[in-house]
Amino acid sequence: TASAEPPRKRPSTAKKSRSLVPTGLKCDVDNARIREIFIESRNCKLDKFHNSAGVMLRVLVELSLGKWLDDSGKSKALIVALVSPSCPVSKRYLPTLAAMEQQCRAQGVAFLLVAPTATDTPEQLRAAFKDAGITAVCAPDPGGSFAMTLGALSTTDAFLLDARRTLVYRGAIDDQYGLGYSLDAPRHRYLTDALAATLEGRTPAIAATEAPGCLLDLARAQPAPRGDADAGAGHRRAA
Repeated sequence: TASAEPPRKRPSTAKKSRSLVPTGLKCDVDNARIREIFIESRNCKLDKFHNSAGVMLRVLVELSLGKWLDDSGKSKALIVALVSPSCPVSKRYLPTLAAMEQQCRAQGVAFLLVAPTATDTPEQLRAAFKDAGITAVCAPDPGGSFAMTLGALSTTDAFLLDARRTLVYRGAIDDQYGLGYSLDAPRHRYLTDALAATLEGRTPAIAATEAPGCLLDLARAQPAPRGDADAGAGHRRAA
């Protein structure tokens, strides 16, 4: 007996974009320099500028992040938290970060995530954030320059900066999860307590802890320019 052949797909008649940025993609950022680079990227053709895509996209990301940080300067404080869905400990903390994001929004606190693991793809990050209910801005940092400038050591490191962008706490979110252990509830909420003290104008009782998680491999990372953040010892101030 003759078997029915599967229906053949018709070849797509839509023209594929040959520019670094798809021609149908719009830029709604209210920043002249970002818009200029976006338009320039859209005019660059892939067949003529093979090595330009990564450079141009990185410039767009860094400028966009810089604008976001400038805009967040109006906030009462800023939390920067590292994330990595491929790290078991970091992945466990995603729901905690989702709850903290909601808390920060209600309190007028800026909240930024940084993804320092090069093997974590955008698709993996989006899927993990969707499952956890996270909608916060996430800055990709596959080269580790931002993490190195912050002085981060693990995939769960968190940093709290006050309204003057002075670092007042760094380290673990809390003590609920770690390598080889898991508690039903945290005994110490380091980051939340530090934030509460900062918003009340007090110095956090605990200014630094050791964050659990997977150690970051920053051997080849280059620190970000001093204009982005000052990586000195003790309290640091981000420009």
